Amino acid sequence: MKTSVRAAMTAVIAAPLLATTFAAPATAAPEDVTLSATIYDKTLIIVTFTNNTPYMLSCDWVATGNTEPLPFFEYKSHRTVLANNSSWDDVEVGPGDYQIDWLCAPTNGGWGKEWGTEKLSSRVTADPTTITVGRAAGSLGSLGSIFGS
Repeated sequence: MKTSVRAAMTAVIAAPLLATTFAAPATAAPEDVTLSATIYDKTLIIVTFTNNTPYMLSCDWVATGNTEPLPFFEYKSHRTVLANNSSWDDVEVGPGDYQIDWLCAPTNGGWGKEWGTEKLSSRVTADPTTITVGRAAGSLGSLGSIFGS
């Protein structure tokens, strides 16, 4: 009788501990952390992280460009974004089309949470942001001047 009572008590005490140990990882809602990108003065990309979580975040972004005169170029940056806050960064770039990939993860708690795009994040919550700098999207570039545009 003592053995069965002891086994039952052990099971009752161990169940919550095991449940928290093997619980599914925390999910990260896509709207909790977002990235937006805008162009200023035809050569400056302004990247803004918006953090709607109670966690301080460590965020990285990479703008990969099909640029002129180089056929391929990357700009990278790191930001710390305070809880329930926004943070922006900028970089001057050459004309071209850019794909911006990103990753944010909590620095203080929030174990298992992560936000970002497939290229950088193991928990995808967003698609890459694409942006065209220095010319209208779909323009002919320097060929346009031949025709007087």
